[in-house]
Amino acid sequence: MEGGNQLYSISQLADLTGVSPRTLRYYDQINLLKPTKLSEKGYRLYTDKDINRLQQILFFKTFDFSLKHIKKLMTLDEQQIIVELTHQHQLLTQELAELTDLTHLLDKSIKNYKGEITMTTSEKFEHLINEKIKENEERYGFEIRELYDEQTISNSNAKWQNLNQDDYNAMISYEKEIITGLNFILESKQINLPNLQAEKIFNAHKAWLQITAPYYSIEYHRYLADLYVADERFANYYNEKTIDESAEILQEIILFYTK
Repeated sequence: MEGGNQLYSISQLADLTGVSPRTLRYYDQINLLKPTKLSEKGYRLYTDKDINRLQQILFFKTFDFSLKHIKKLMTLDEQQIIVELTHQHQLLTQELAELTDLTHLLDKSIKNYKGEITMTTSEKFEHLINEKIKENEERYGFEIRELYDEQTISNSNAKWQNLNQDDYNAMISYEKEIITGLNFILESKQINLPNLQAEKIFNAHKAWLQITAPYYSIEYHRYLADLYVADERFANYYNEKTIDESAEILQEIILFYTK
């Protein structure tokens, strides 16, 4: 005890909260949860205030927020946090509706396989579109809302939901062209801009974006290019699809052709 305040060692805090000492040390390293003080021997010591902060962190983690996102949330005032949580509430409500729709789709699929009904192409396609909207929201939602208002994003999702089969097929084709082109450059081990292959990659990426993000602009394209390097989630989208890490190459191509 010190000045009437209980101090907890890292092992005591771990026992109390169920968060491992390794995780607590990592939170300290990234400045997400730093101990109030260090003992004379250099051991971390936490207070009840630190416990309250950890409880907030764990609360935000239940919504699958990234640690980067949580770190930003912890700097916001109460009103800004309310806005963020209201948005999360909307997402969960939407997810519940999607699960209900998915259950209905599953019922139809079972009946389709049993030969009791015949599912139309549009019914099968609708599920793919809804999955893409959800994937975009999970991967890019936070960053997109830093650039665009809710109405713009809502209009974008509406365009997605009205996407026809030809547009969807074109989007898949553009993405394959991007991956094929990046693999070609990775195999040749040189980029030397400008070149025809890089230009094809850029044009395919631009066309892909104009379908997936109808609020397209050069500024947005360049912003996204930087995220491919700065944010691991964005980088992994391409790094995991190509024979070697390709996010930096894609960034270089986009920045070159949007100068």
